[in-house]
This record gives sequence, C-alpha cells and structure tokens, in this order.
Amino acid sequence: MASTPCTLLRAIPHGLLVLFLLFLSCNVFAEQKGAAYCSFGIFAYEEGDYEGAEKNFRKALEMNPKNPDYHHYLGKTYIKTGYFNKANEELNFALRYKSKLEGLKYDMALVQYRLGAYPAAANLFKKALKENPANVLAQYYIGICMFKQNMYKKALDHFMKASQQNPSIRANGYYHAGMCHMQLNNPEKAAEMFSRAAEHTEPGDLKTNAQKWLAAARIKAKSFPEVMLYLKLGAQYDDNVALEPIDEDIVADEGDFGVTAYFSGKYRFLDRGNITSGVGYTHYQTWQFELTEYNLAGSIPGFYIKYQRQPLLFGFSYFPSFYWLDSDSYMIRQQLKTDIFWEINETLSSSFTLNYYGENNLINIGRTGQIRELLADVFYRFPDKKVLLFAGIGLNHNSTASTDYNYVGFQTNLGVVWNLPHEFVLSASGKINLKKYQYADSGYNEKRDDTKYDFASSLSRPVVYDWLRGILEYRHIRNDSGFSIYSYKSSKVSMSLSAVY
Repeated sequence: MASTPCTLLRAIPHGLLVLFLLFLSCNVFAEQKGAAYCSFGIFAYEEGDYEGAEKNFRKALEMNPKNPDYHHYLGKTYIKTGYFNKANEELNFALRYKSKLEGLKYDMALVQYRLGAYPAAANLFKKALKENPANVLAQYYIGICMFKQNMYKKALDHFMKASQQNPSIRANGYYHAGMCHMQLNNPEKAAEMFSRAAEHTEPGDLKTNAQKWLAAARIKAKSFPEVMLYLKLGAQYDDNVALEPIDEDIVADEGDFGVTAYFSGKYRFLDRGNITSGVGYTHYQTWQFELTEYNLAGSIPGFYIKYQRQPLLFGFSYFPSFYWLDSDSYMIRQQLKTDIFWEINETLSSSFTLNYYGENNLINIGRTGQIRELLADVFYRFPDKKVLLFAGIGLNHNSTASTDYNYVGFQTNLGVVWNLPHEFVLSASGKINLKKYQYADSGYNEKRDDTKYDFASSLSRPVVYDWLRGILEYRHIRNDSGFSIYSYKSSKVSMSLSAVY
C-alpha cells in the first residue's frame, strides 16, 4: 500500500518533525488538500494534545471532506477524548470512502466495545484479527466481548490464546480466564488462573484483585468438593409427636423425648465445563423414648445432573425413598425433581422447581397415589452479605387411591437468614399451607378444608472447629381443619451437633 504524508510522519523523530511539516505544507498542499493540517494534527496527537489534534483534523476535513485518512485520524482522536459516538461517525466515514488504512477495523471495534455493543464489537475484532493475526489486543478484546455476553467458554479460549502470545497481556488474560472458570463452576481451575495472574504482574490493583479472587476460588473449591459428607445428631422434646414429613395428618396427641440422627453423602463423578453430575445417599432416623410406634427411619439414595449456563442453572434429580415405621416397612416413594435457578444479579436470584412423587403406602393403601408440586422462590442477599431474605409460593395436587385424601393445595413462605456477630447464624421462616379436599370424606360426608401454619427458627455457631456446629432449634405447627379430628398443635425444641466434610 502506498504511504501517505500522514502515515510517513510516524517514522520521523519529533526533533525534526517541525521542519519537515513546514516543508510538507509548502510542497504537498497542491497534491492533497488539507495535508498540512493533517500533519500538524498528527504531531499534536502524538504529543497527547488531543484538543489541538481535533482542531487541525477538522480544518483538514473542511478543505477535503471525503479524505478517509482525515476521518480516521479524527475518529482516533475522539476515542482518546472519550467521544465514542463522534468517533463512530468519523470511522464510518473512513470506511464509506473506502479507506484501507491499517487498524481501521480495530479502531471501529474498540468504539463499539466502548459503546457497549458487544456482538458488533466482537465481529469487528475478529475481522481485525484476520487482517493481522499478530494483533493480540484484538484476540484479548474478543474474549472480553464474549465474557460480557456470558459466553464464558468461548471467552476462555481467547483469553488463553492472548496470554500465550504476549507476555505484556498475560496477567490480564489469566485474570479473566479465572473469572470465566468461576462462572463455569470450575473453582480449582479458577484458582490456578488467579495464581498465575498474581505471579505475572507487579503490585497494584490487578495483583490485589487476583489475590482476592484466588482466596475466593479456594474457598469455593473447598465448599464444593468431589465428596461431601454431612452428619447431624440431636435430642428433642415434641409435645405432640407426628409422622412428618411423610404423613402429616397422623399425630400421637402425646408428647415425648426423642433422638434424631441424619446422615447425607454426595459424590460428584462428572465435572466437565457446564455439566456436573453425581450420586448421593441420605439416611434419617428418629427414636422416641416412649412412643416407639412412631420411630421412623428413611433411606434415600439419589442421582443428580446439572447444566449451568450463566445466569441459569438447570437441574434434574431422582430419589427413590424407603421408609420404615417401628422397623416395619411403611412407604416407598419415588421423587423426580426438575429445577431452574436464575442468578438475576449479585444480590437477587430465584428458583423454579417441579416435583413429582409416586407413593406406595404399605400400611394404608388408601394413601397410595401421586403428588405433583410446583414451587417458585426468590432470594435477596443484602450487599454486605450478612442478611438473606427469601419468599416463595407453591401449588400441589395430591391424587390417591382413596378419595378421602385427594386435595389441591397452595402454600406460601417467608424467611430470613442473618449472620450475627461472633459467628452466630439466626434463621427464621414461616409457612402457610392451604388444602382444599376435592371429595366428600367417607366418614363425614362433607368436604374437608385445612390450613396449616408452620413456624421454624434456629440459632447456630461453630463449636471448637469450623466444620462442627452447635444448633438450637424451635418449631411450632398448628393445623386448623374443618374436621376436629385433624386439628392439632405441636411444638418441638431440639439441640444438635452437625459436622460437614
């Protein structure tokens, strides 16, 4: 491509530039109108005098309005001064007048990026990279544009290529690669990238931020290991023992002391990019001191698979459950669960869950049937992350062999989790569950309506070790029914120790 007077100026030392410009203004003016002003504009641009550069480029354009070089340099000046809409206009003129100046596509891409038009910017950066494969900044900015569009896997490839090509951009590339891995739920890989970023940069904001995210990634990696175990042991007093959570209508009308043991384990055997999958097992056991006929045991294996594409997380789970009442087989339940978690922003999120239960009651065949349940919840975490508020609504339908237990239900809940001083955590929640039975009860010849109020609270803190917590819990239930036989109240107080590995 032939060199123009404007482009030749880049190679001239500043000490000789003034004399050269004077010569140029006398000899080139006739060849290209406005060339002298363009030359003075380039000199001002290179010296950082963008106000002077703008004035000279505008004068050059007054003399030669269709010169693509002048439009290009004026556009570059507007990029430096932050007038991106004006820069966009000038660079489009340069393209319209068929300019072939080097770097035009890159400058246009940079303007679109600054204007927040990330898809257009990514497309232009790709064209600039095709024209000049050595343009590592174009490679890097393609990654930034992909990251802004939540396309983390694609962005990751560009950040890694940019980091490998140019040492000067390596720290920034590794840092953003770490951010991609965090969004893809790969905390171990994210920690590796943040460590590299901190290693390849001098003290400053980037190093500080990389070190902070490195600590966060390590905590997250520890919080979501391949194997997770949870154990809880507690003692409680219940003034009206019930068979919750499997048959909430059945109560003893008596109080009793008891002991509860709960064990849960998970193993994640698949973790590839956006997909994770694993298996788990839960065992639940209660022993009553006197009301031994209410001793309940549950054995629940399970399988889950999750797909994450920020800001959404899709999950599917299957849980076959087996229950025993006082050592006798009581119920077999099949649960299919589909849920969607939506991270709206840093403080607000929501979830939508569809549950299907197939129940086979081995003692009361009339309760055998199906339950369908739809739940929607919203969560708000305050910016200081000390308080979490949550609320939800739900619909459910119970269809059983005996019409006495067929109902349509509606539920709503509201709660808070509050991180208090000295590592105490307080939680409180309230739930209201309305049940409208669809058929007349065979014993009363009337339809039954129930309203159940459920309040629960707990206070916990670490004991000796971070993984060991002491928990004090209180729960109160009141069920108001159209049939007095189903109305009851229950209050339970328990103290427990829980351990997480």
